[in-house]
Amino acid sequence: MKCYDVHGLRLKVVVGSAELDRRADSILRSFDAPEQDADCYRVSIDYGSVPVREETPPHMQRLGGVEVGGLRAVSWVGENSLRRDILGMARLYVDWGGGEVRITVRPGAESCVGRLCIVPMLCVLLGRRGHYLIHGASVAAERRGRWLGIVLAGPSGSGKSTNSLALYKAGFKMLADDASFLTRRRGGPAGALSLWGLPLNCKVHKNTLAVMPWLKELPARPAATKDEFLLELSADDCADGRFTAEPRLMFFLGSRNRHEHRLRPLDKVEAMAELTRQNIRAGGDNLEGAAEAFRLFGRLIKHADSYSLSVGPQLETLGGEIRSMLG
Repeated sequence: MKCYDVHGLRLKVVVGSAELDRRADSILRSFDAPEQDADCYRVSIDYGSVPVREETPPHMQRLGGVEVGGLRAVSWVGENSLRRDILGMARLYVDWGGGEVRITVRPGAESCVGRLCIVPMLCVLLGRRGHYLIHGASVAAERRGRWLGIVLAGPSGSGKSTNSLALYKAGFKMLADDASFLTRRRGGPAGALSLWGLPLNCKVHKNTLAVMPWLKELPARPAATKDEFLLELSADDCADGRFTAEPRLMFFLGSRNRHEHRLRPLDKVEAMAELTRQNIRAGGDNLEGAAEAFRLFGRLIKHADSYSLSVGPQLETLGGEIRSMLG
């Protein structure tokens, strides 16, 4: 058994094999904590059978289904629980009323443990503790003794990982390539926010490796999803999960162009509409949390400058342009 403390979310994790333990610990290791009995979620991760077709559980409402890199994920929500099936591969069951989480994995599908099970589990439980997911990459840069955060938001395939890696190459500290979190800053002035990210291996498509040849020098392994790879970045240039920054810039990624980086300032209404559209789901499992997330997103848009960004072909110049915007 291992214990973790993810920004106040305490977990006791029991796994059924060394390989499953390695997969779980690769995400949670920076939150390692001494054993505690109070206010802990019990998380079990083990092998078992997984349905290959949708099976609606009793007393639960279907939230919807999505395609994740060639895999089909379907979610249901109950009064105090959520279930997510990656059909034929894995199942996640979260019972926040009973303080229990179960992850079941088909033998051979261990790659589903991290991003497809543990990350959604954390998003559900952290959202009930005031930490709200932004589906975006994030990096940070130091300015006059303060760490300032930059968020790169956009739908799947918009270039979040590619552009965050370009900034990482330019000397920015990587927070997250996909799972960034916003919360109220502890001990800070009223309304102050903190940005942090889950320390995951960076997931890139094979096309990104062609565009950025230096990535081929990094340790990599195939991801659970087709034609994608997980890259291991240098720990010296990446933040661990406890690191926080003050959010300062917000970029909404559009289609790339063949000429130059194009930035268009967004007014607050436009930026808020886009951030909400990408990150708050109607009819989700936590309506009270969605309302609080909406309030925090409003504070983020109020205090951070927001832009639409179309990246040009010279990725190596992106870092300098964004750094100049930090003042």
